[in-house]
Amino acid sequence: ISYSSASPALSTRSVYRNFFRTHPSETSVNPARIELCKRFGWKKMASIYQTEELFSATSTSLIQMAKQNGIEVTVTLGFSAEDDPLQALISIKKSATRIIVAGFYSPQGRKLFCRAYHLGLTGPKYVWIIAGWLDDNWWIDPQGKGVTIGNNYCNDSVMTQAVQGYFCMASLSISNRLEPTISGKTSSEWLESLNQYLSKPKAYTGARDYASYTYDAVWAIALTLNRSIDQLANIDRRLEDIHYNDREALAIFMEQMQSLEFLGITGLVAFNKNGDRLGTSTIKRQI
Repeated sequence: ISYSSASPALSTRSVYRNFFRTHPSETSVNPARIELCKRFGWKKMASIYQTEELFSATSTSLIQMAKQNGIEVTVTLGFSAEDDPLQALISIKKSATRIIVAGFYSPQGRKLFCRAYHLGLTGPKYVWIIAGWLDDNWWIDPQGKGVTIGNNYCNDSVMTQAVQGYFCMASLSISNRLEPTISGKTSSEWLESLNQYLSKPKAYTGARDYASYTYDAVWAIALTLNRSIDQLANIDRRLEDIHYNDREALAIFMEQMQSLEFLGITGLVAFNKNGDRLGTSTIKRQI
């Protein structure tokens, strides 16, 4: 079970037969993207993405979902980390599409928006929809040099102007529900405990963005093991006796984890037939 994997490829059950994750797949935000388009009556969109499996597979899923909902995808283009996205953006401009869904990591995103700004593809007449898990102020060059791509240069002020108004979607990492979770603590109480720990001088602060998913993954493991005890007894096994290659025990663990449903820090924890987390998405806008 993974607390951080978002790759859509891991949803292929025939390949990853025993895999579960408490962190939703990147494709899990696509329904929110479609609903946003439907809410505002947007009938056309363009898709541009960095050619990494995380983004290309998410784009493929989005295109299929768009067609099912009567939304036309006019342009689908990829660009590598080394590429200049200029030609891809020119194609989008020629298509006269105003809604642009983009997938990228921060360095490539800065180049993309700098080019888009100089092509007039940003501002109130265009809507950009991107991932919501990028770092705060991801559009600002961390070395303070601004963004240079081809013959275009964008300082911090220009980049801030370029990204104004975009929508972003991400999985909800801390539930806003008020009732106690499986641990007996509410999500806000758990977050307070986490922050108290992180304030200690030698506290480990790495991957704090995944702390809630990790916590829920540990609970999923514990509940699976606990619920398997009686079934294991039926085949004369105890948890203490299980070895790595025990296929009968594996089948029991799989069945129990597949049927799990509990309230965790990240919300309701349950898995679909592919082992993917059924999660909640948040929609935010940069203003």
